Amino acid sequence: MSDSDWNPRQAWYRLRLEAEAIQNYPLSFSLYLGHTHRDPLLEGALPALLYIKAVALLDASIEEFFKRQGYLDALKESRDLYKKIEFLKSHRLVDNPDALHEIRQMRNNLAHGTEHPMSWEGLRTALYTIEAELIALDLARATGSLEAFAERSALTLSDEPGVKMEREFAFGVKENGDVALEVAWQQKILDE
Repeated sequence: MSDSDWNPRQAWYRLRLEAEAIQNYPLSFSLYLGHTHRDPLLEGALPALLYIKAVALLDASIEEFFKRQGYLDALKESRDLYKKIEFLKSHRLVDNPDALHEIRQMRNNLAHGTEHPMSWEGLRTALYTIEAELIALDLARATGSLEAFAERSALTLSDEPGVKMEREFAFGVKENGDVALEVAWQQKILDE
């Protein structure tokens, strides 16, 4: 894929789906165990990593906006996110530049290890704020209501040679009730 093929709208939407799935990672474990818990190490790392990725997408999306709008001088002069946000602010192209600066600073703190672990709520707030500003720049669409799901079928007899029984598993995210992201796999119980 070339740089010109990169689509901020698709990239942002994919991040929103992935963030919802990742936040609900225990659901996939529950398909096998019936119950599970949240891992303290993952709870500290995952929101921070997704936060950093979200801000990287914000940065790349603003750069794409500059290219589309012909702001070539701004693109040359605004190589870092601070300057990009300041350009958007000075031209009144975003509604909440101060919130974007706070998000940028939090990203810096997380990346340099000077901030406590990010919470899922902190990530969710940043995602909503970034999405609103990307929508204002026509770089994203409003994401609908997201809900993670996990499903396991009943065991069924198999017609496959050497396989006694099988069942299907699925884990993913629905947007407004429709499957938007899904990982599916099959379990096969072999003949003894």
